[in-house]
Amino acid sequence: MLASTCAHAETWRVDLIVFRFLGGIDERGRLPQAPGLAGAIELDNASALSAAGITVLPDADFGLNDQWSKLKSSPQFKPLIRIAWTQNDPPVENGPRLHLMAGSKLKIRDEQGLGEREFQEVDGTVALHLGRFLHLDAAMIFTSPGEPAQSWMLSESRKMRSEELHHLDSPRLGLITKVSKWGPGLTSTVPAATP
Repeated sequence: MLASTCAHAETWRVDLIVFRFLGGIDERGRLPQAPGLAGAIELDNASALSAAGITVLPDADFGLNDQWSKLKSSPQFKPLIRIAWTQNDPPVENGPRLHLMAGSKLKIRDEQGLGEREFQEVDGTVALHLGRFLHLDAAMIFTSPGEPAQSWMLSESRKMRSEELHHLDSPRLGLITKVSKWGPGLTSTVPAATP
């Protein structure tokens, strides 16, 4: 039985970019809110990552450099987070979520007069699941320090086709990702950087 289980073990690689839209939008945000982070794994928690079968890859191995460069050179977007990781046997559901954050820490006055609360400009989680299909769940919040302060959420569960580039977006945040099978005997799916 153990041999049968091992035969089905799979490792997947995820390359992911979180970016912000810089243009003005008509849609108003909500009152600032913090993301639900219960059980999320911090990127610097090596033991929790290892227990979850997740290996965060060094930035030198990041596979979406071309997309990152295009976002950086565009006046419409600001790339904020780039990360690549491998994950052994993603669960069907309720699996490990990675906590991602970027930007400034914001101190925002509570409208009910309860003092100031601290928010990260971009904060949230991503998780890979594998049932009948691969899915990526993203729950990211962008908080603006304007008057009044507002939050916009990117919350989506998207079916992933292996080896394809996927784009998820909301009024203020976007996400580009590619998921591919990874392991011995498989060729690297990291695209070559464009000169």
